[in-house]
Amino acid sequence: LITLIIEAIVAVILNVKSTKDLLKIGFVNLLTNPLLSLLLYLFSLTSVYNPVTYWIVLIAMEVIIVIGESFLFKGILETKVKPFKLGAILNICSFTFGLLISGALLLTAI
Repeated sequence: LITLIIEAIVAVILNVKSTKDLLKIGFVNLLTNPLLSLLLYLFSLTSVYNPVTYWIVLIAMEVIIVIGESFLFKGILETKVKPFKLGAILNICSFTFGLLISGALLLTAI
């Protein structure tokens, strides 16, 4: 839910004005976010935990998600914002926000 809110706010800042386009962006996120989580979970089951490997896999998967979302955006959105730019910025913002939240939760647990 937080990812949807962050990406909607950023999309509006990037000049996505159509409610239809904002809903489509949310729908794409509802497809790709669980997919990423599932793939990371499956990866964790099939490998010995190594923080470096985890980050490499996470970043590689995020890049693949950005590319996939960009192709979807190109096909379904009416906005003038370039699809790859939109996908990259939305994912960077939601990823960064997630890192900040994770860090804050870790700090409160100490």
